[in-house]
Amino acid sequence: MVFNPNAHSRWVSYTTDDIAELSYDPASTTHIPFRASLNHFHRNWAHIHSSRPQLFLRPQSLEELQFIIKLAGKCRKKVTVVGSSHSPNALTCTPGWMVSLDDFQDVLKVNEDSNEITVQAGIRLYQIHRVLEGLGWAMPNLGTISEQSISGAISTASHGSSLHHGLISDDITALTILLSNGDHIKCFRDGTTEPKLFDEEDGLSLFRAALVSLGALGIITSVTFKAQKSFNLAWTQSLHPHTEIITHWNSRIFGVAEYERVWWYPYTGKALHWSATPTDLPPTPAPAKWFDTTIGYHLNQIMLLATVYIPSLTPLAEKAMFYMQYGRQLHSSPDGITTGVSTSVDGMSMNCLYRQYVNEWSIPLHQGPEFLHRLQSWLNGKPYDIHKIPFDNTTSKVYAHSPIEVRPSFPAQGNRSAELRPYLDTHQKDVPSLYINATIFRPYGKDIPGRGKLYEVFEWLMKEYGGKPHWAKNWSTMSRRDFRSIYGQELEKWLEVRRRVDGEGVFLNDFVKEYLEDGEDEELEEAESMFEKKEGAETVVETAAKGKWKGKQPMRRLSEESDITMTGSSASFHGSLAGSYEHLRASEAEMSFLEVDRDSPPPFAVL
Repeated sequence: MVFNPNAHSRWVSYTTDDIAELSYDPASTTHIPFRASLNHFHRNWAHIHSSRPQLFLRPQSLEELQFIIKLAGKCRKKVTVVGSSHSPNALTCTPGWMVSLDDFQDVLKVNEDSNEITVQAGIRLYQIHRVLEGLGWAMPNLGTISEQSISGAISTASHGSSLHHGLISDDITALTILLSNGDHIKCFRDGTTEPKLFDEEDGLSLFRAALVSLGALGIITSVTFKAQKSFNLAWTQSLHPHTEIITHWNSRIFGVAEYERVWWYPYTGKALHWSATPTDLPPTPAPAKWFDTTIGYHLNQIMLLATVYIPSLTPLAEKAMFYMQYGRQLHSSPDGITTGVSTSVDGMSMNCLYRQYVNEWSIPLHQGPEFLHRLQSWLNGKPYDIHKIPFDNTTSKVYAHSPIEVRPSFPAQGNRSAELRPYLDTHQKDVPSLYINATIFRPYGKDIPGRGKLYEVFEWLMKEYGGKPHWAKNWSTMSRRDFRSIYGQELEKWLEVRRRVDGEGVFLNDFVKEYLEDGEDEELEEAESMFEKKEGAETVVETAAKGKWKGKQPMRRLSEESDITMTGSSASFHGSLAGSYEHLRASEAEMSFLEVDRDSPPPFAVL
């Protein structure tokens, strides 16, 4: 096959016949674009982890996604999908190929009879809220924020704050996933698949594995979920001493309303209890929030910054911030009770304020009072006989930021069967769960001292109660052995599905490899970047076309087998592997420092 450089009007590429066969689409008689950038810097929202992927790809169609996967397999490269990057851990970081689904944000189908809606996987939750509002619908269950993509939210087991709802993925009725062999499969909750490539037992296994996939099974391309009629939330907010929260744990705190949460302030001795019930009443004006004002936002952050340099100021800073936020409530009534009506989205969401570390685990709900009492006692330097935590916090004291977020969760009755739950579900088995989140803020990008010790103690105590860490958060002491102990056969089943659908490990990211998989990744080993410097700052590398490319920046060899080379912002695929790029920005094409040996034809060009 002779490659036609004019086959696609939006890009022109000179390459070998081999890549032309891979990129050629007989249906459209054009070549499939490969929209790649070589200069992408990836960093998560918290600015804790970052990476420079070898390629950053932003496809616009299923065909482009399939071409990426096909080429990645031949190049022996790993593929990591990225969304909004709100996960504070390194789950989305990669030295390999990073794929963004930001151009997969369409609404594909609306079924008004069943209240089901099908959306592409890259759509953000806040965009879904707008679509549902226009339909008179709402999502019944939400986490704290709505900036995530729908696929990212379900892939990391995001949950809400309700004993009537579990994971956000509990409302998923079907999803489509692109596997490493190019198969594009729609999986349903009953185990059926389209096309029928699996029997119902295997189809259900794939569905359960994909509900919390960690991005390691394939690329989720669309999601179908069940919404409900739009609703508002009639909420009540009250302030209580810690002792009152613990005393009335089951009678007045949890299990009273459909949506509930507690914010625990460890040094003030008080906690904020919030509960809400669906209503048709119209929203009332939102109460003023100190931290939403410019002065409040920065004054709070300045006080947190002071604790970076003088950690012992942390209790004083908490008390000052607490009374600035809730002093008016306490003045108006002894319990600081306020009420109101908000939209469902506003009621279930909160402002996360600043960049932060987040360490969240689930334990059985009934063990919450004991856990909080022990943690509270340790943080305040009480004797060992009270908290029984074998870490000293009296001589070299560490401090926690506030509030400690406490949220209950329990799947709805129809979703509690073990045969229907995701294999990597973070809920406690068969009992209501309590998710406890220890957030450490990074005021103006600064890290507080003692975070490592604090999280070590927090996680030690969590393990005492059979805790399960949130997949997307900043736990630090977990090992492969710990996860095998927690998940047992469920993890084995998830790994079995992962190996079956991705035998060559195209989607086997470093996170899964380190914490979940057995042994080394022998099928697909990420090649290390090799830099060859000659003639001072320049490099000279022989190409398959037997010409010499001279670059003013180091040449990076992506893969010895595939013989792929990069310089500046251009790349050449040659030998048995070649590629065509449509760069995301025209300016990137102008950043190339290549000087071509005129005696040999250029293997690659961008116009």
